[in-house]
Amino acid sequence: MTSAARLAAVTVACEVREHGAYANLALPKTIRSARLNQRDAADATALSYGSSRWLGFIDAVLHECVSRPLSALDGGVLDILRVAAYELTVGGEPAHIVNEWVEVAKTNERRAAGLVNATLRKVTARSLLEWRELFAESLTGDEQIEAMTSHPAWIVRAFQSLVPADEFQALIDADNEPALPTLVALPGLASVPADAIRGALSPYAYAAPPGPISAIDGISEGYIRVQDEGSQIAALLLGAVSPITRGEQWLDLCAGPGGKSALLASLVIPEGGTLIANEPSPHRAELVRQSVRAFPERVSVTLEDGRNFGHEFPDRFDRVLVDAPCTGLGALRRRPESRWRKHEEDLDELT
Repeated sequence: MTSAARLAAVTVACEVREHGAYANLALPKTIRSARLNQRDAADATALSYGSSRWLGFIDAVLHECVSRPLSALDGGVLDILRVAAYELTVGGEPAHIVNEWVEVAKTNERRAAGLVNATLRKVTARSLLEWRELFAESLTGDEQIEAMTSHPAWIVRAFQSLVPADEFQALIDADNEPALPTLVALPGLASVPADAIRGALSPYAYAAPPGPISAIDGISEGYIRVQDEGSQIAALLLGAVSPITRGEQWLDLCAGPGGKSALLASLVIPEGGTLIANEPSPHRAELVRQSVRAFPERVSVTLEDGRNFGHEFPDRFDRVLVDAPCTGLGALRRRPESRWRKHEEDLDELT
């Protein structure tokens, strides 16, 4: 792994910590700005997402290796230590990699190079398994839960109350594994490549090939999109409730950021129908417009409050999709930093 990849990962960590950025949005910008090649981009991605997913474990490790509270460290130094500790423990890299991280520190936080060196030497004194064994014995309560699962304790308790006991650990483990991007080929505009690994649930889904997503034919035009199969199915079910008749009018009431809207449009427009995609947030409404740019004349994007929507339409909608705002706890694998931003009291407000 090169220093360029490590520096990019630290930059993303800083954006997430300091500005509340989402890694999936900050990372592509950083990769482009740093002009990373394909391999460095992949390494930076693995470090960025991995260090966010494993933050509970990583901070427990650093707590044992730093003589002061982590909150007392400069933010830039903490970013370096977190990404480096992830590579050295979860990533399983050998101890000599510490030297590479000291060079990163000299670039970003020169005065802290000695601290970074001393701390990471302590980190490498134990393997991932040995650190976990230590936490199992030395920690209790919420501290132990967060160190052992890398999830906030309240989320762990919520999952335990919702899923069968024999599925709980698999759910936690899945959240901490890298997620592979899934694509959708919008019907009528694109098709799944013959050599692609097809999805198990959606006929339009397939695994993204190696390399940058931006290089895939059809991505820039909006014919091919990154979209999980779960999202695809929600739109496909609406289309499959009954045969689509000519000229139907559909509504996507909570449309942002627009992935489902694009798939809905590709289903109804060939049948002479139209789609209204409603999103009250102006920023997210702009994302919807970008998502449906392949259908400029047959999709209308509105910015109404969904609770009051529809009074200006004289007739009716034939089908309505309501993907209401939710906790996002089902998407922690793809948005790893979000688990550390949510609070239990958020659930009542969303309900």
